[in-house]
Amino acid sequence: MLRGVEMPPPLLNSAGIDRKAFLHSMAITKELGALAGLEVGEKQTGDIPTMRGMVGETLRAGGLVIAHVDHTGDAFGDHFVLIHGDEHDASGFRRMLYADPATGRDAQIDAVNLEGVTTWGTRVKTYRVRNVRSVRAAK
Repeated sequence: MLRGVEMPPPLLNSAGIDRKAFLHSMAITKELGALAGLEVGEKQTGDIPTMRGMVGETLRAGGLVIAHVDHTGDAFGDHFVLIHGDEHDASGFRRMLYADPATGRDAQIDAVNLEGVTTWGTRVKTYRVRNVRSVRAAK
């Protein structure tokens, strides 16, 4: 909804197939984003302070962040969430708010260590952010 226009996943998938924005079963993130009228930034991987800084800068500029999270412990990302805000509680604890397509609801991740706990049905999983990409409306 960054552009004020809804792009349901089936429509985006069809457009992506037509425009060859997939390599085998993997989406080419920048190309798929462009089809939706979005500018997708370069992937930031590595140290937590660098990723955390990019997330904060993107949110302050009015963008969103695609976070590739791992919940299996193998250090590779295996699920995507969309970070859309951050907040502090009265004690100063900082957290990032994200939408999770697996659960269909918002959740939060500790903004200091980029980890959080979520529930899929009856299973509790710990998400750890492995890499991030900024997402903004295309100019």
